[in-house]
Amino acid sequence: MAAVIARLAMLLAAAAVIAVSAVWLHDARSQADATAALNASRFEEAARLFQRGRALAPESGPKGAEAFALLKAGHREEAARLLEEVVRSEPRNARAWAALAFADRDRDPRRAAFAEARVRVLAPPVESR
Repeated sequence: MAAVIARLAMLLAAAAVIAVSAVWLHDARSQADATAALNASRFEEAARLFQRGRALAPESGPKGAEAFALLKAGHREEAARLLEEVVRSEPRNARAWAALAFADRDRDPRRAAFAEARVRVLAPPVESR
């Protein structure tokens, strides 16, 4: 009986590993397809694929990439919403602050100015000699 229980436990563990691997593979494939769409200037498709591919991505990279694609497609409000989430979770992310400044330039000039100030603090310009 103990051998049967051990085999069932092993089977369940293997099934869980297969399921998680399948989701990770799906996310990776979606990210690759989204990058290809972005490189081909198909921005709305890229945004949709980045959004689909971030199911298990704990980092903000895919969310930032989706926001960038939305910016390029002209969807500044949606991009700003995503970028707000990124800077809330990663307040030292200078790229996200810069993108948020761009997204808010016409929508919310005060917040755009704040975002630009954050970029200058986090990534000050380098003086040339």
